[in-house]
Amino acid sequence: LWQHRGIKVLQSPEMKSIVEDLSWASEQALGGDSVAEQVGDIFQTHMVRETQVMRFGGWQKVVHLMSMNPVLKARMRMSDVDRLFWIYSRKNDGSVTGIQRQDWKRLLLELADTMGVHPFMVFHSIGSHAPSRPQSGDAADRRGRTKGSPPCE
Repeated sequence: LWQHRGIKVLQSPEMKSIVEDLSWASEQALGGDSVAEQVGDIFQTHMVRETQVMRFGGWQKVVHLMSMNPVLKARMRMSDVDRLFWIYSRKNDGSVTGIQRQDWKRLLLELADTMGVHPFMVFHSIGSHAPSRPQSGDAADRRGRTKGSPPCE
């Protein structure tokens, strides 16, 4: 659907919500977090805290993460990477010079489309670099102790 999102029949409000639904990219990863959550964590890691925007330097770091995948590296054209960043960073009123959170995944989908790969490949190659989250409890629980128990010697 994403590749054909521009056709007239998919522009109606009810169809547009289906086309823009990214649940297909939210499968559970081996670590327990969904790929979509991991991609969101990468945005959080590389954004400017004060403005909640990813600037060009952060985008270049993300592109480097993608280029670690040999399939994506072979299909990646830096002119497309820069062009898409420029388009999305100036998409709104032009006062924001970076990628906003609401445009982040859409930018990655556009990049995957430009590279001719399934978007999951882009999401997975970026999300695999996200910091891992604790599953439940604190560090003591993960080591097999209960809260308040003395450390094993």
